[in-house]
Amino acid sequence: AKAQQLLGTILYAGGFGIDAKPEEGLAWLKKSAEQGYTPAMIDLSDIYHEGLHIEVDYDECFRWLLKAAPQGDGRVMNNLASCYDEGLGTIKDLQQALTWYRKAVNAGYFKAFEDIQRIKQQLEKASH
Repeated sequence: AKAQQLLGTILYAGGFGIDAKPEEGLAWLKKSAEQGYTPAMIDLSDIYHEGLHIEVDYDECFRWLLKAAPQGDGRVMNNLASCYDEGLGTIKDLQQALTWYRKAVNAGYFKAFEDIQRIKQQLEKASH
């Protein structure tokens, strides 16, 4: 799976003297991700979020983040929280966003702390 992810990354973006072949690279990344290899899932979520060589697809971005999040990567948890926060690929859910931002901080992704404060303020305003 690691080799498939590496090959997929190189083919997708090009490099090491190899021309970019995004479709072929994407196929290798998916093979790797489907075996549970977290770095490939992260790559796919980034590709679908940014629309790199393809159309933006927040549903696919969210799907891969959801699969990768249990592995404990704080950046992944933060990105998943952002999807819930903004309603990208899923229904907007500030409670879920808060849960995942907290998990991101607990995993060492301290940038999410500001988002926690912001969401808590929004939830407090909504409850009054």
